[in-house]
Amino acid sequence: MKQMAPIMNSAIDSLVNNVENKCAAGEEFDIYLMYQGLTMDVIGRTAFGIQTDAQNNPNDPLLRSSKILLSGDLRRNYLFVLASTYIFRNFFTVAYF
Repeated sequence: MKQMAPIMNSAIDSLVNNVENKCAAGEEFDIYLMYQGLTMDVIGRTAFGIQTDAQNNPNDPLLRSSKILLSGDLRRNYLFVLASTYIFRNFFTVAYF
């Protein structure tokens, strides 16, 4: 966790910068969307090791894909997980057994 702290601090600094810029410009903004970007940046960097820019780019592929996966009909998501499990069954069988 200590090794992840600088990555998280960097993402939080970016969030604070964005909020300060919006406030200085007198713009209205949805903090929920900004927190989604922060969350994706932190998860992308710490869990997957990929550099995302979800805070500044609302069309970031990781953010867009996660919104699609986590929204809407839960049956569709269940079918996605089921299909993914079927597709990757050989990998898991070889890797863990």
